[in-house]
Amino acid sequence: MQDLIDFASDNTQTGFRLHKMEVFNWGTFNRKSWKIAPCGSNSLLTGDIGSGKSTLVDAITTLLVPHQKITYNKAAGAESKERTIYSYLRGEYKNEKDEFTQASKKVYLRDENTYSVLLANFQNSGYNSNISIAQVFWLKNDRPEKNFCHWRCGTKPSGSLFKFWRRHCRFEKKFEENGACWDICRILKSIAIFFVINSE
Repeated sequence: MQDLIDFASDNTQTGFRLHKMEVFNWGTFNRKSWKIAPCGSNSLLTGDIGSGKSTLVDAITTLLVPHQKITYNKAAGAESKERTIYSYLRGEYKNEKDEFTQASKKVYLRDENTYSVLLANFQNSGYNSNISIAQVFWLKNDRPEKNFCHWRCGTKPSGSLFKFWRRHCRFEKKFEENGACWDICRILKSIAIFFVINSE
């Protein structure tokens, strides 16, 4: 078997590197798509306390790490149960005291009919390779459900999420070579809404 050679012209671009990431209804990133685009470069994520730095790091972690092994908000030294898929899905942002019982209760940006979408594109300039991965989350009986897909630039998405979509919704969209990985966010939102509506 012939060995593959990484032809990256710049050592700082070696390997698969994050090109773009988009989140929708993830933590306090609410109601619209929010993007970061490091374009494969080493990047510094800065901002005030509570601005969402760890939330974006946790989004990447969610896409890449098995869920049973994730410790959210690890960069801030948080306890293992401080943040969860559920809290990110609902958009938990504070605790407040109940007016009558004085018990602490969590406050959310979104109700139980919400959904979340995570999408990331990774590129390897040395291999001239490009892959995108995505996950969709929704609630069923107040428990998070998820599905996934992955695809290479210029191809149709694959994975259980899009197998479902093609089988039940006759999804036949063609993906162009340029920007194909990013046009999919609207489709993912449509799929998520379908799951929410049919989660009873």
